Amino acid sequence: MTPDTALIFWHWGASLLGIAANAAATLPFMAALALILGRRGHAAFCLTGAASLAGLGLALSAAWPALVIGDALVQLSQVADAPLARRLGAFFTPAGAGISLSVALWCAGILCAWSGRHACLRKAAGLPPGTDSYSARAIRLPLVLLFGAACCALAAFALLNWPFAGLPPGMDFSRAAAAVLKHACRAYFTAFSSGGAVGLILAALVARRGWLGRPLSAAEAAGAVRWCAVWAVAGAVPQLLERWGVALGLLLRKGSALPGEAHAALFQLVALCLLTLAAAAWGALLAARVPKRRLALAAAGLVLLILSASAPWALRLLVP
Repeated sequence: MTPDTALIFWHWGASLLGIAANAAATLPFMAALALILGRRGHAAFCLTGAASLAGLGLALSAAWPALVIGDALVQLSQVADAPLARRLGAFFTPAGAGISLSVALWCAGILCAWSGRHACLRKAAGLPPGTDSYSARAIRLPLVLLFGAACCALAAFALLNWPFAGLPPGMDFSRAAAAVLKHACRAYFTAFSSGGAVGLILAALVARRGWLGRPLSAAEAAGAVRWCAVWAVAGAVPQLLERWGVALGLLLRKGSALPGEAHAALFQLVALCLLTLAAAAWGALLAARVPKRRLALAAAGLVLLILSASAPWALRLLVP
């Protein structure tokens, strides 16, 4: 395997890790808002559902440190042939502080999500039989913990791109902070497509098999599926609009691209078409009168999302 081929395989794996990391970042936020909806009914279902979404995020949470640290080590290996210990030491310099601090904040978010999940389960176990709703005070602790996990993830997104080694020439602190925060918020919002897609798999299983030994009502099954589908669609729409605009602009530049650029643009177009199909699957679930009859679309959406992330790198291996 040549170095270039190994690098392509790494980028392919990093794209898949990115889906898991984005899901882990956004699932606690989805869980927190599900708790708020539970005040109006289905108390036990919303509490245990929020705990399950947070648990799913915890199961995927190792993806972010693996992605960030792995990508940094790959970049360092390309510019300097140094021992691993020296490369790791670069994370504790001003230039690498963004990586180390973002991973530290991410770990704090994991602790918040773990504590929030257990707080939800304790509240669910303590509900009197027949209770259909709860007060805002009853969910204050899990709500704060889950929102805290989401804030830690957003801060990790921001710190990763913060110029700790020094501000760019001609840019003051306020402009740099605004630019980094804007980019982090945009990245976090688009990450909901991954969170919704992964959450939809859990929602589909729950809708089909029941929850905690009991079948779900039609309203609960439809609500669980639509809750995850709306986040998947919301996260996909902004990036689809932006990427289709760029793709159409490139297509209109007839004959102006180099052969290598033409191949890269074609690969990105294939990925964009796959992402569009994934969004269509999520949208069909969201619009369905009886989502339980179309649960196969949940798996189709996730598979298409994975194929969209894989397509540019798999095609680079197939097309010289």
